[in-house]
Formats: sequence, C-alpha cells, structure tokens
Amino acid sequence: MASTEQGLKLWIVRHGQSTVNAGAVAHPDAPLTALGHAQAQALVERFSSAPDLVITSPLLRARQTAAPLLDHWQRTPAEVWPIEEFCYLSPSRCAGSTVETRRPWVSAYWERCSPDYADGADAESFADFMARVSAFHQRLVARGSGFVVVVGHGQFLRAYQLALTHGFAASAEAMRRFRQQETTHPLKNAEIVDLGSVLSDRAAE
Repeated sequence: MASTEQGLKLWIVRHGQSTVNAGAVAHPDAPLTALGHAQAQALVERFSSAPDLVITSPLLRARQTAAPLLDHWQRTPAEVWPIEEFCYLSPSRCAGSTVETRRPWVSAYWERCSPDYADGADAESFADFMARVSAFHQRLVARGSGFVVVVGHGQFLRAYQLALTHGFAASAEAMRRFRQQETTHPLKNAEIVDLGSVLSDRAAE
C-alpha cells in the first residue's frame, strides 16, 4: 500500500475498539478490548514495508494499537504527539456517564455551533481543536519526506482530512462540515486511510 514516490507519504489509522467504543462507561484513557487488540495485531499484515516513523497520541488505546506494528518493525522509531481526541465535552462532567447520558449534551454542543465555546475549564473549544490540527500538520510536513503512520483518534483524523481540502480555519461553517462528515462517515476502529502525498508547500490556514 505504501507509495514509492518521493516526498512525505502518510497513512492515518484509527485505534482499535476501546472499552468505551464497546459500551462501557466513559473513561479518560480507555484501553482496547480483546477485539481491539486483535484488530491492532491484524494491522501488521497490511504493511509490506517498514514505516519511517510511527506517531501515536499519548492515550493508551492509540499506543496499544501501534504496539504490534512497532514490535514487528523494531527499527521503526515511534513518537508521541499531542493528537488526542477532540475533548468538546467536559471530562469531569462526563466521568462515569454512558452514551445515552451524553446524547443530549452532545446535541446541545453541536446545535450551539460556536467555535470559541468551551463546555468547561477542562474541555476544548472547536477553535482550540483546529489549532492543534494545524500544529500537527505544520510539524508533520516539516519532516519533508518518508513513510509516516499516524495512529490516533477518529475525530482528530477526520478533522485533518477535511482541513487538507478546506483549510484549517475554525469557522461555524467548518464546524458544521466537520460534524456532518464525522457523523455520516466516521472512521472505523483500526481503519487505515492512505492519504498519499501530503504537500509540504501547503500552509496551515
């Protein structure tokens, strides 16, 4: 699957199934389920050559997903970058909640559609989130070349895909576009997306 052309080649990978994905109560650093570990192991078979770099978020489920790949390609370096999931609901409010409990909170947040609004002191605004996505892009393209694999989270990775096409500005329109794409076409657990060449001359807007 990896391209042999010159330049920076990028695959993005969502983490395997976590306990929260499987229906457990909210947890700030949920681990993989048994299925998630199996999905992570199966990822190794998708690679015909070693990545030049594996980037993960600091969260356990992303690091556990990357572990079999790094065990297989032991000379591949790994780095932890601040590409955690979009934390738009206050973690302190969500602690111990279920998907059903959070549903009205989620609806209220997206109906507000305010890029600068934060749900609490420990939550992230959409503007802050997109600033992280932009910083990730700038740091990534500064590498210049190589086969890079990013193991992270569905909303962050979807936001990055959209930003490559529509720009990194955190407008209400961008917020609506992101929500529509993230809900209708979410990345599946352990899904790989080959983004091909990430143009190093594209500036983060």
